[in-house]
Amino acid sequence: MNKDVIIALDFPTKDETLAFLDQFQGRKPFVKIGMELFYAEGPAIIREIKARGHKIFLDLKLHDIPNTVKRAMSVLSHLDVDMVNVHAAGASAMMKGALEGLTRADGTRPLLIAVTQLTSTDAETLKNELLIDTPMEETVMRYAKNAADSGLDGVGSLELVFDAKGGVSVRNAQTLPAATLQANRESLSDDARATYDSTTTSLQSLAAGDDSVAGQTLFTFEEEQKTISFGNYVAEVWLAYADGDRDNWQSLEDGLADLPLTAVAGGVTQPEYGEVTRGALLKSLPAGARVQLVKTTAEAVSQLLQSGTVTQTYADSLVGYEHEGDALLITDTATLRTLSDQNYTVLRDYGDAFWDVRMNINDRTNNFADPFVLPEAPAYGAGRVS
Repeated sequence: MNKDVIIALDFPTKDETLAFLDQFQGRKPFVKIGMELFYAEGPAIIREIKARGHKIFLDLKLHDIPNTVKRAMSVLSHLDVDMVNVHAAGASAMMKGALEGLTRADGTRPLLIAVTQLTSTDAETLKNELLIDTPMEETVMRYAKNAADSGLDGVGSLELVFDAKGGVSVRNAQTLPAATLQANRESLSDDARATYDSTTTSLQSLAAGDDSVAGQTLFTFEEEQKTISFGNYVAEVWLAYADGDRDNWQSLEDGLADLPLTAVAGGVTQPEYGEVTRGALLKSLPAGARVQLVKTTAEAVSQLLQSGTVTQTYADSLVGYEHEGDALLITDTATLRTLSDQNYTVLRDYGDAFWDVRMNINDRTNNFADPFVLPEAPAYGAGRVS
């Protein structure tokens, strides 16, 4: 599957950094800013690189008492970075504080990931200097699970693997620096060597201003008669996230299980039939939005539905919305910013809207091997609003 490459801006000065970024005249890559550059140039370097159109991962690995990290994250959130991190050794209270401080008044926030162990820490250091007798693998697994339980979006250099019985394990997903890979290329397997060569070629094309990533075909979109609209389908994807997560969000507060739940898709346009590229799917969904379940008022939901700017699930589009009091809504963060009542409470965050739809289509099409067809509409004609 395709994943965005994050390029590390490991330069000591602003001038060297901007000279490097000047090479990217086409697609603007996701970049990482570490301690050296940020401490040398301050918040101004963030603002300048964001103004150029880049997404930013601010890699500061915050690690302090919970309240201090919470306040620091509030400051970083207002810099409009796209991803930040903490050190998982700060424990759950600190990570939850970081998440709280990072979340803006409108419920949006940058991605938050955790670092479990620094690559410079080995088993001997863990035991003899940090006095941790637990094996490295178990320590990393515990830190990663704490991060997941605290609501973080991921774990740097690792990925969590959940089995069918609810167990969790940690798998190393760290990538080597390009120079190290190139030096060891001859020792790689044929598959690994092909992957490395393909990545190198893509990066060279990217540097030359070739928007090849956006032009990659993801799947074939096949037309069928009597189907729901693409907007209906996206709303149903959102609803499936909330339905599959009921045990978690219902336990957050008494009475949530009794509230009406509505899923709507905003900012969605239907891709053209035929081969759908990554770029085309991106353009059909709200740019940069995340999917969130919120507690709001039925009046705010009703006004949103009456605005004509969103699409419900196909089933809900066939009936009127007649509720009072509190209500639940799952939609994208761009749509949430249009709610008449901005005093909503974010209950759950289900990640990037593009990625959620992409993976749902991936699952429906056998890893994009089969054509994607919208679900059939039992009562064709009603509710088909894209």
